[in-house]
Amino acid sequence: MQSSLPEAQNSNPDSGVLEFEPGEVEGSIASRFEKVVRYNPEQLAVKSSRYAWTYATLNHQANQLAQSILAERGEAPEPVAVFCEHEAPMIAAILGVMKSSKFFVALDASFPITSLRAILDDLQPTLIISDQANIDLAQDLATGRCNVMAFKPQGDEASSTNPTLELSGAMTYGIFYTSGSTGQPKGVQRNQSQEVQRAWLENRLFDIGPTDHQSVLTSFSFITASADMLRALLNGATLCMFDVKKYGVARLAKWIDQEAISSLRMPPALFRALIFSLPAEQRFSSVRLTILLGEVLFKNDIERARLHFPAHSVFANILSGSEYGHIAMFKISQDIELTDSIIPGGFPLQDKEVWLLDETSRRLGFNEIGEIAVRSRFLAVGYWHQTELTQERFLPDAEDSQQRIYLSGDLGRMRTDGCLEFLGRKDSMVKIRGYRVELAAVEAVLHELGLFKDAVVAPHPDPSGEKRLVAYLVPDSQPTPTVDTLRDQLAEKLPDYMMPSVFVFLESLPLTLTGKADRQALPLPDQSRPKLAQPYTAARNALEATLADIWGQALGVNPVGIQDNFLDLGGNSLLAIRITARVQEVFRVDVPLRTLFDLPTIAELAVFISEAQNGGVTDAELNKLLQEVEGLSEQEVAQRLASYQRQKRFRQER
Repeated sequence: MQSSLPEAQNSNPDSGVLEFEPGEVEGSIASRFEKVVRYNPEQLAVKSSRYAWTYATLNHQANQLAQSILAERGEAPEPVAVFCEHEAPMIAAILGVMKSSKFFVALDASFPITSLRAILDDLQPTLIISDQANIDLAQDLATGRCNVMAFKPQGDEASSTNPTLELSGAMTYGIFYTSGSTGQPKGVQRNQSQEVQRAWLENRLFDIGPTDHQSVLTSFSFITASADMLRALLNGATLCMFDVKKYGVARLAKWIDQEAISSLRMPPALFRALIFSLPAEQRFSSVRLTILLGEVLFKNDIERARLHFPAHSVFANILSGSEYGHIAMFKISQDIELTDSIIPGGFPLQDKEVWLLDETSRRLGFNEIGEIAVRSRFLAVGYWHQTELTQERFLPDAEDSQQRIYLSGDLGRMRTDGCLEFLGRKDSMVKIRGYRVELAAVEAVLHELGLFKDAVVAPHPDPSGEKRLVAYLVPDSQPTPTVDTLRDQLAEKLPDYMMPSVFVFLESLPLTLTGKADRQALPLPDQSRPKLAQPYTAARNALEATLADIWGQALGVNPVGIQDNFLDLGGNSLLAIRITARVQEVFRVDVPLRTLFDLPTIAELAVFISEAQNGGVTDAELNKLLQEVEGLSEQEVAQRLASYQRQKRFRQER
């Protein structure tokens, strides 16, 4: 796989890009935005389902709100909650809050009421700005906290003068909440220069300009939507708003064509869902740039997408985070041959230095897995009202007081060519029976099979509490493959310890509001028997029934058929130890560990136990019994007899 270092794209030569002047990256959002307004006031700035505003109109609406906020709250920086639909007034409200020297948190009515209250409890806003659709809920949430200001776009008769406040790049721009691993809200506090730097970087990398139509698909409660907004508005492009949560992926493809979207941004899970929903003949003629970030991206995603995007289109896999912004990019043009199953995070970008650290904070060399740390002057301020966590994750730089070091909690590996491989969260690296397993590596193999629209692997405890891998699969077609067939294909590519024990088939993966796979919402695997090529056969006697009960309790499967293969039910060496120990305890016979792998069905194991209990049977009798029990061919019978003979010799030697 090859990719050039991140340089400006030349695929949009007539974009009319408004270049950044020296020092402008360190300035405020308002300064850059108002410069764009002066440059091209009649350019379409934002288009939503109900509005189409030029830059002049958008600035006019933002200024009106800013003047109202200043009249009520004064000039002191303070938090303001914005509670608007996914429409153009949301953009004006965010800009208006920022222009009044305040900083915003966007609320989303689709969030659980308990989550909204938790965010407001932590934020302690001085004001809630609400559109008419959310005014009742906003007033309910504001009770006893703060006032609510209704925001309704006004005509030209109201004052729309730019506020003359001294705004700096060091001022806070917004707070973006994530639940984190604890489930409690965690607000990332970002300043204005961090946002301007990212818009400048994307200007340099992608030539974003007035000819571009930039999508914004997800809730403004998350940083990705804000980044889409500023990518467009600080570079003179048109921001086009589509609410995936409301309208779904089915309407997204048509909208992309209708709005002539040239620049898309979405997480890989949403991208995957879009690509698999397309008819074979669908082509996106207008899209020149697709930015993918937030999750692991697979080779299969790009190969399938290439069928639907024009030859000049570029895919950019970007490694980015709320706390540190963009740090690496892997650019994929249509003519690049992809060889790796997982698309790497890419080459480090300007103004960000990437380190890999071990558990003792020692810097690692090439091809070593470690935690990604980012050294830069363009990092988030920290976590709102969480001083200890901020001090734990944002470290001072002993060599340069203007820079800090952020510990990301993400795992990576630096290749010798300087390309960073993203390996997921530290907590996604799990140990299975003592082996370290990268979940993304297992997911990549599942994608390579070409059978599934999407695949996610997660660790879950088995009945004894030991971790096992559960694969959640969205089939590309019906009928779904049988588990034994699937295991046979995976066995050619995965070692035993990386093999999922359970396969769960879903119609679709649950997604977060940002369009990522929602791993916390994945259903727990049940105890039902998996779909196998071999039909279910019930126990015919007490011995087989007892074995079925022992297997079922150890494997967490019910019912267990006497012809079901131990491995196809999720069996492994650790479970074999437990089952053989229990069988020996119940039946008072010596059962070597290898027995479950040589004789992997209850029907065979029952014959073995019966032989051991009754002093043995002749090979002729065993041959006949096997044919009656399983209807095996002569060749298969010979193979099974060889296994029995090995077991018999083992017992005799003992």
